[in-house]
Amino acid sequence: MDKKRKIAVNSSSLVGLKAELLRKQEEFKREKLGRASSSIKPSLSSKPGSIWSKKKKQAKGHVERDVEELQKERDELDKSRSMLEAKAKLYEQMTSGNSIPDEETNGLFLVDFEKKQLDKVMKSDSWGNKLGHQLSSDEEEDILTPESEIPAPENPEEEWVDYTDTLGRSRRCMKKDLPRLIKLDKDLNPEKFKEESVGDARTDEGDMPEMMSSDMYRERMRKKWEQEQEDLLNRGQSSIHYQNVRFDEVRTHGVGYFDFAKDEDTRDEQLKTLNYLRDETVDKRSKREELKAKRKAALEARLEKVRQRKKIKMGDAGVMEERDDKKQERPVEEKKEPKEEKMDPNWQRTLRLVEAAKKESSKEDRDWDVHKAPKAWVEQRAKIRDERPTEFAPPTAIYHLMQRRKQENSTNLGEVKTHHL
Repeated sequence: MDKKRKIAVNSSSLVGLKAELLRKQEEFKREKLGRASSSIKPSLSSKPGSIWSKKKKQAKGHVERDVEELQKERDELDKSRSMLEAKAKLYEQMTSGNSIPDEETNGLFLVDFEKKQLDKVMKSDSWGNKLGHQLSSDEEEDILTPESEIPAPENPEEEWVDYTDTLGRSRRCMKKDLPRLIKLDKDLNPEKFKEESVGDARTDEGDMPEMMSSDMYRERMRKKWEQEQEDLLNRGQSSIHYQNVRFDEVRTHGVGYFDFAKDEDTRDEQLKTLNYLRDETVDKRSKREELKAKRKAALEARLEKVRQRKKIKMGDAGVMEERDDKKQERPVEEKKEPKEEKMDPNWQRTLRLVEAAKKESSKEDRDWDVHKAPKAWVEQRAKIRDERPTEFAPPTAIYHLMQRRKQENSTNLGEVKTHHL
């Protein structure tokens, strides 16, 4: 057998072999301890047993059981420690990149170590290295060198460019390595690359694929901007609108945004159409408001008729007519107010009392008093006052004061009437 030949053994089988070896060693230790304890023979004493000797035997039995349990716990602890150390060693091997599991053993782990190694390699921008190869200190210093310290390229092929892979991540590489990296990216995710190629085929001839460097993209946008500026100059367009300066900018607009055309004539036609639609909307809205007001007025008239019929049935039609007459006459009387400058103070005081009395008598009814009959309430109030005990009635001085005020008001009103006559 060739000793130099290496045996291909995966990490999971090595861990299993080591665990089996540890288990056999522990079994051998336990058997060895059992044989040693069985070889010891207790000495037989001819003396009769005493109470103290029985207690010593029981204590000795407890000690032996405690020793066995302690040994068993130590064995289990050593076994778990060895298994954890083996798992930690295996995890370090898998994460270090020295060994990557194959397709058969990759399904045993919940972590995709292969993808992690690919991400690490792509992050270090060294696709030429083999998977699992760790970077040296010099290579890490080169990668972490800032842009300001990178020397200028000797030829255009050594220029650094940025590109976006199929996973949407921004990468940087030399211009000469860009085709090879695109090919590797295509092999890594062929389905995504196929979808992008189909989308590129549907675009115009002037469009370029998504996977391009930032310099190429800027050059493309510059040419497009120059072309649009030349078109504006050729058309002789004086005013510049928002659509003329967008340059395919991706921006979220509101609901009321309308994308006008860049051509001035087409834009004017679109603007006229929008103004016509706006005027039509305003007219329809005003007509709708007028129709709503008419319906509301008709409904109010019907409700008023119903209220009048109810008031007639309750015998309160005369009172309501008087109140309506007072409401109609009130603005006319307010317009005929005499000027206070040409009147004496006594006459002004009399007019103020008359106006206060009119306002008190012409107060508008509350909503909950519209359907009430005043006559019925007066009768009910008089009945309640008759049934009320005298000791709970208000003081008599209040009645005298109210009667005096009524007499003064009636006297002032009489003087006003005689003065007008």
